[in-house]
Amino acid sequence: MGAGAGRARVPRWGRGGGSSTLARFRIHGGLDPGLFQRAVDVLMARHPMLRTVFPSGARPAMQQELPVSLRLPVRTETLAHPGPLE
Repeated sequence: MGAGAGRARVPRWGRGGGSSTLARFRIHGGLDPGLFQRAVDVLMARHPMLRTVFPSGARPAMQQELPVSLRLPVRTETLAHPGPLE
C-alpha cells in the first residue's frame, strides 16, 4: 500500500484527533497499517513503562500500569500535499 509520488503516510497514536494525538511522523513509501499496529501492540505488551499513566487528580500522585489487553490504536492518513507537520 504505497503512498504514491508526492504523498506521505502519517501514523498517529491516540484515541482521536487534536489534543489526544500522542505522536505523529511522516513515512515516505509503503506502510502496512495492520503490521505496524501489531508491532506497536508487541512493544506495548513487552514494556510496562509504555502502559504507565498518572491519573489526573489522584492525591497523592501515583502511577498506574494499564493492562496489556488495552491497545494504543494507530491511525494513518495519506497526505496529498505533504507540507511541514505542525
